[in-house]
Amino acid sequence: MIRLTALLAGALLVATAAAAEPEREREPTEVRVSTAGVDFNNREDVARVYRRLNAAAQEACDSGRSDWRSVESDRACAAKALDQAVRATHQPLLMAMHGVLPTIAVAAK
Repeated sequence: MIRLTALLAGALLVATAAAAEPEREREPTEVRVSTAGVDFNNREDVARVYRRLNAAAQEACDSGRSDWRSVESDRACAAKALDQAVRATHQPLLMAMHGVLPTIAVAAK
């Protein structure tokens, strides 16, 4: 289970717990990603935050194991953690960069 805990005081907190590893449970992990001073209307700032979020998700979900099940579990955990973190920001440019903004259909007149 992966959940985003909070976006507080300019820091994004990503928390992760047991992933799809039936043989053992993971301890919850928290990784903070600072958003202080980030201009969410600036592409470079947003790209930098996105890279940091991705790295934080990878770190939070790294089981330290190299068997294929653990590697796949780590990848799925990181993808879900990143997705939840991006969605929790409610920042349109960051969400667009991640590819989670819905497509808006415009009716022809």
